[in-house]
Amino acid sequence: MTKLVAAPLRAVNNRPALSLAEQQHYLKRLANLSQRVAVHSVSNINNTDNHLVLPQGRQLQADELNNLPLASLEYDFDKNLHIEGQVTADTITGHFKLMIEADSHIKSFSEAHHSLERIAPYCEILASHPSLLTKLTCLSYCYPHAFKNALFTAWLGVICAEKKNDPVAQTQTLFLSALLQGLGLLFLPSSISLEAKNLTAEERVTLHAYPTLGYKLLVGHKRISDDVARAILEHRENLDGSGYPTGKLGNNISPTAQLLNVLSSLHAAYTYRLKPASRPISALASIIKMNGHTRFGRSGIKLIEVLQDEKATYEATLPSEVMPEFIALVRESFGYLKQCIERAESLSVAIGFRHNNSQLYALQNRIIHIDIAITQSEVINDAYLRLMEHIEKNQLTHAYGEIEDTFLRMHEVVFHIEKLRQSLAVFAEENPAENEHVQTVREGLQELDRIAAPSISAALKATWIGPVTSQRHDNL
Repeated sequence: MTKLVAAPLRAVNNRPALSLAEQQHYLKRLANLSQRVAVHSVSNINNTDNHLVLPQGRQLQADELNNLPLASLEYDFDKNLHIEGQVTADTITGHFKLMIEADSHIKSFSEAHHSLERIAPYCEILASHPSLLTKLTCLSYCYPHAFKNALFTAWLGVICAEKKNDPVAQTQTLFLSALLQGLGLLFLPSSISLEAKNLTAEERVTLHAYPTLGYKLLVGHKRISDDVARAILEHRENLDGSGYPTGKLGNNISPTAQLLNVLSSLHAAYTYRLKPASRPISALASIIKMNGHTRFGRSGIKLIEVLQDEKATYEATLPSEVMPEFIALVRESFGYLKQCIERAESLSVAIGFRHNNSQLYALQNRIIHIDIAITQSEVINDAYLRLMEHIEKNQLTHAYGEIEDTFLRMHEVVFHIEKLRQSLAVFAEENPAENEHVQTVREGLQELDRIAAPSISAALKATWIGPVTSQRHDNL
């Protein structure tokens, strides 16, 4: 078993590993958690000289955890801890069941694909990873959304992998990568918020290092393959180069990481857009089609085949009395998107392609992605506006569900426009020196900010339109 030494960075077989300072952030989270739920030592915790540090059978206090001598403890000392509500190889199946039972659409899809039977064998793998199970438990308390994302991506990932008859070893890699992808968050300073509206440049760099921290935790692990570690390192990289931590492009990203990226994006799309509108899991196929050419690649195409196995109805869910207001909102949203795209395209042209700046290329790729997503939506266009006028004029109520779906696709584009805004702001902040490109980006951002988003009435906000259109700050 590898021992920690009092050094800024430990290496496992000459590979980078977590520093003591980074591990201290995790220890602080455990200490804070012990003030909310019970944390026990289930076995003696010894130092590397085999001297007792904490005896077994004790409920640990925050100060005891904060003062543990990390430099002289085994690297996986937390395998000897038990947190109230501990995730185990047995109970992780229960977490999947809770996720499935809590959502009728997920339950329907799960039953159609026998997902629990598919997942159960992979859950058993976790029995040999007690230290990682303790960290998963900590993640479930400290970052509940990240834990839910891990469950969703592992669940849908296994269904897709087995439907495609992928090799068992490959599916196991995907399952473990999905479940463990968020563990790097535990090694960030607790002051870094995932929801903060205005992170500083330094805070953003720190947050975007979490995939690297997850990699450092797992690389060289004797029971975790390096394929899992690499997938976790790269799962926030985008095919178009706009991701992090290093801005990798295309097939420089591992296939498992590419699929994780797709699955995480689908979890966000389902949670924040489709679920509030009572749309089924299969409705994600339209989201994949919109993003497939520039963001999801072949991984997305394969997912469409699985998702479209389920036949779904897309009936209107909004009350009929708000439909006139809603159709007006869809019309205004189309105008808003059209203005944003025109400004974004003008910005890309103004930047030009004679520069040699990877950040600018990533910004331009975002704009190209938005253009393609609109085209792939098949409904965000002038022709559909004319059709919608016909539907409204003749009160073709059977087509109202399609208008709702169009609005949801529009908000997929709105999401990417907001991401573009954030990227422009980050570029302007991180490049304070005045030059032609920085000034162009700042002016482009100002022009985008001057475009007023459609106003939403109180009556519409009281429906699912409210949560779908509300601003969600997620710095991941």
